[in-house]
Amino acid sequence: MLHNGAHPVRGAGHPLVEAAQAWARRGAAVGESPPTVQLGGRHWELSVSPLVDPEGLRVFAKNVTARKQMEAQLFKADRMAALGSLAAAVGHEMNNPLAYMLANLGFAREELTRLKAALKAEGHPLAGDVSDVDEALTETIDGADRLKAIVQDLRMLSRAPPEHRETVEVVPLLEHALSLVRGELRHRARLEKDFRPVPQVEGDEARLGQVFVSVLLNAVQAMSELDATRNVLRVATHTGPAGEVVVEIQDTGVGMSQEVLARLFEPFFTTRPASTGLGLSVSHAIVTSLGGTLRAESREGVGTTLTIILPAAPAPQQPPSPSGRGTG
Repeated sequence: MLHNGAHPVRGAGHPLVEAAQAWARRGAAVGESPPTVQLGGRHWELSVSPLVDPEGLRVFAKNVTARKQMEAQLFKADRMAALGSLAAAVGHEMNNPLAYMLANLGFAREELTRLKAALKAEGHPLAGDVSDVDEALTETIDGADRLKAIVQDLRMLSRAPPEHRETVEVVPLLEHALSLVRGELRHRARLEKDFRPVPQVEGDEARLGQVFVSVLLNAVQAMSELDATRNVLRVATHTGPAGEVVVEIQDTGVGMSQEVLARLFEPFFTTRPASTGLGLSVSHAIVTSLGGTLRAESREGVGTTLTIILPAAPAPQQPPSPSGRGTG
């Protein structure tokens, strides 16, 4: 007999009964946890006890879906924290050697430029060769600068929130971020805006702008240029029920599987060959440091919506009015 927590259910063919029978036949070791079975999108914890007369099994099934979901969320949060700490440590170790490299590259470039000018003034045949070396050195410096930006992102993953914050207007900052990605957007999708009034937020304007640019680029690059006439990028703002600021960025791209969605904010995780996999993880760290949340919803073949929720800035305190003096 199976009890599902409310009503007894008879029948040896029930999947939970079959799982309990298999567990009983195998024999449980001392201290072994009861079996858990996933059925119909829910998790059931079984408690099995033998019956003597008549011979059989009594099975209690407890719905532990909420607990399992919480355990999965805690595991993911712990994994994100570990990856963030590791990435930040790597970034910190790379920072000093990279600074030496950039300083020496800059010095070499200055000297090479001076040497090239001297050789060219004398009409020396090596002037052309020096120009080739200078071009290669310039490309090396560009690569080092890109590496410097990656290191800064790595260190951002575990950086404490800034001590000094300022009030930031969200809609003008979104408009500026859209202007920065307009070149990419123009060839991929049509833009739709729905900016409703929202309160100011408290934070670092440059970092928040970085979040908007990163999330917008992610949305734009998810849409193919081949479907540019059909694609739509929708950017909207509104005030949430508790007075919080809500920013929604929705694309009509290819969407993501649940497996990809579950790892979207992990450092170094990416499905694009040219990406470092740090943009959204750094954005998640910045939003979290501001007391907000960054979440994603996606359906394959339909598109993705990224939602940024930020607490409103506290209202400025009014100075106390001077007390009046009585005239008597």
